[in-house]
Amino acid sequence: MRKKKKNVYVVEKETPEEKVENYVEKEHKELPNPLQGVNFWLLCCACALLVVMGIWIIVDTYVGDNTLGPRLVMGFTGFVICVFAVIRVVPLVRTQKSTNSKMVILTEIILDIVVGAFLFYGAFSIEAGKESAISDFCNKYYNYLVGGVLYLKGVFYFITTSLLNEVTNKKEFWLHVLIMSIGVIICSFKNLNAGALGLFIAIISLLSGVAAGGAAGGSYFKYRKNVVLPKKAEKEKQENKEEETNDEANILPSDNDDNRPYVS
Repeated sequence: MRKKKKNVYVVEKETPEEKVENYVEKEHKELPNPLQGVNFWLLCCACALLVVMGIWIIVDTYVGDNTLGPRLVMGFTGFVICVFAVIRVVPLVRTQKSTNSKMVILTEIILDIVVGAFLFYGAFSIEAGKESAISDFCNKYYNYLVGGVLYLKGVFYFITTSLLNEVTNKKEFWLHVLIMSIGVIICSFKNLNAGALGLFIAIISLLSGVAAGGAAGGSYFKYRKNVVLPKKAEKEKQENKEEETNDEANILPSDNDDNRPYVS
């Protein structure tokens, strides 16, 4: 059997000028000017705020009264503990079968909220140049408070699964083993307090600020490389081409010059 020949389509090749023009138009549509968008300026503001906060913590640690770092550490930790405790109320309580399991989970959540609120309040009770009794306690026993929350999370998990026969899986089992281990490690560091973590927060802030600034600068550099510079190069090329055309038109002889008689 003879096979029908496939239709052959002739594709016209683009000239180099057309390729550049199409490329510029395509990139111009896909890459808008970041200076006209909101994300670029948000990244710039985030970069400035994070860098300033990191420098401020470092200066306050070595020159000032060393209260900004502990405030941020205790406030942030307490807020995170409270948020994670609150968002676990509905899903965990509903998924528990027995009433005893629900009571155990609620007890864990209440303890987490109490510890988180205690740390959060301790962060705002620090006055300029001195610490209150609560803030001093939170700063001194910070490792035990945070490590204890993590350790008790694993303990309550094994109570509900091993003693109250709640359904679980291998992933959750090993995850809670890891959480308990991290809690024990945190409690073992006696010198780990909110003040000691202030410099760590400062370093994280500086790195995050540099990353935000790099993302903003990278978006503008990409736009300039793929849109602005090719468009500028194409414009200069067109101008040079027009100048060459004008020069050739001036050099070519006219008809009047060809008909002029030769005089010796």
